[in-house]
Amino acid sequence: MASTIPNQAILINTLGLQEAKDSSAIENIITTHDELYREDDPTPGQVGATAKEVLRYRQALKLGYEKVRTTGLITLNTVIDIQRELEANKAGLRKLPGTVLKDAAGRTVYTPPQDANDVKRLMGELEKCRSLEF
Repeated sequence: MASTIPNQAILINTLGLQEAKDSSAIENIITTHDELYREDDPTPGQVGATAKEVLRYRQALKLGYEKVRTTGLITLNTVIDIQRELEANKAGLRKLPGTVLKDAAGRTVYTPPQDANDVKRLMGELEKCRSLEF
C-alpha cells in the first residue's frame, strides 16, 4: 500500500513521529504534537528536552526502517545501530540488570531481558526467522 503513495516519506514521518511520541509517553516523556512539529525544524539550541528525545526516537525509527528495507533483515547490529541513534552514544547492550518500564502510577508495564547474553540469544533467534518480508 505504501508504494502507491507518491511521497512515502510523508507517511513514514507522520507515523514515526506519532509512534515516537506515544512510546516516549510510556517512559513518562510527555510532549505535545504542536511542540514536536515546532521543534522538527528548530533554531539550533532551542529544542526542548522532551521534544529532542522524541525527535531522536523518530530518527532512530527512520534509521531502522531504512536498514530493514535495504537488507530485509532485523539483526542484532541493526538494533545496536538504532540504539546508538536513539541514545546518542555507543553503549550497546545493557550490561546491568534492573531495567523496568513503569507507567505514571508506578506500575511495571514491561521488564526487558536483564542479561546481555539473553538479548544476544533472543536476537539470534529473531535473525533466524526469515518469514518476515519487507
